[in-house]
Amino acid sequence: MGVASCSLVALAVVLALVTRVQPGSDAEWLVDDALLAQVRASLPGCEAGQPCCALPRIPLDAGENVPPDAFHHGPLLLENATASWRAHGAVWGRPALMQAHGDVTVRAGIGAAIAKGGAESIPGSAGAAAPLDGTLELPFARLLERWRETDVAKALVLFQSDRSANRGGCTHLRCLLAPQASDTSEAAEFEVPVALRAMDSLVASVGPSKQGLPLHSHGAAWLALVRGWKLWFIFPPGEQSVPVGTSVEELLNQRRGAGNPHYCLQSPGEIVVLPHLWHHATFNIGDAVAVGGQVSGQTLTDLLACLEPLVRSGEVATYAEGFSRCER
Repeated sequence: MGVASCSLVALAVVLALVTRVQPGSDAEWLVDDALLAQVRASLPGCEAGQPCCALPRIPLDAGENVPPDAFHHGPLLLENATASWRAHGAVWGRPALMQAHGDVTVRAGIGAAIAKGGAESIPGSAGAAAPLDGTLELPFARLLERWRETDVAKALVLFQSDRSANRGGCTHLRCLLAPQASDTSEAAEFEVPVALRAMDSLVASVGPSKQGLPLHSHGAAWLALVRGWKLWFIFPPGEQSVPVGTSVEELLNQRRGAGNPHYCLQSPGEIVVLPHLWHHATFNIGDAVAVGGQVSGQTLTDLLACLEPLVRSGEVATYAEGFSRCER
């Protein structure tokens, strides 16, 4: 076993042992510095204070300097794109969000249910008890409170889509949690970078530490992290040799046959961008709050209908080439 493999197995042990980190205050988001340090120490090439992401980095100061086909060839990490967002300030602190949106009914579920059904198709079951079999609906404030109460509730993750209702034009958390509600806020909390606006099915992602989504895939997507840290494992289409639904912990425990995934420890302010159909699994380090976008399910269906005959006829050699042609 190589040095990198040994390090990843060590990280799996760390994730299994670090089961509880007390927040400094119940009023704010949990910050899991101890786990973050141990994750950094266990990943290959990640010294303290240094970037810890194997993805190509692109500065996105104005959102205009990305080639149109850049998102087809592999995952990217975009920098500097969210520096002006008000969401990085107190407006997205836990107390402020509970006060502003606490009464909004949201859809939440265990990671496996969300990964299987997608953010657009979580049905919810209002008033359900412990949602070990899937998803439920509950007030946003109650979801955050439950994370502090029981370990079972910590399995719940909010990953909710506006189903393209805002056509990529949403600038406040309110229009993601309640797309039909009017928002009287004047100053934008975030702004979708121009280069990413084609992925206009916007999502809000809020989850507790040590939770995330197991291995799954969908159409092209981006996720901008506002609070917390997020560990990603990413596989090219068709190259993962572990089943869909495998968690980050299980991936780390794979001694063989897990392939050679890209990994990325995403920090606040960074955006991870995924091409169509790249498999990925995520794991939160500290409470993680993010906003992102995906192409709609119908857009992906149309692209696949275009791609399949090109692949069968041998007209394209790679997914990237095929999707580039079909999106013209």
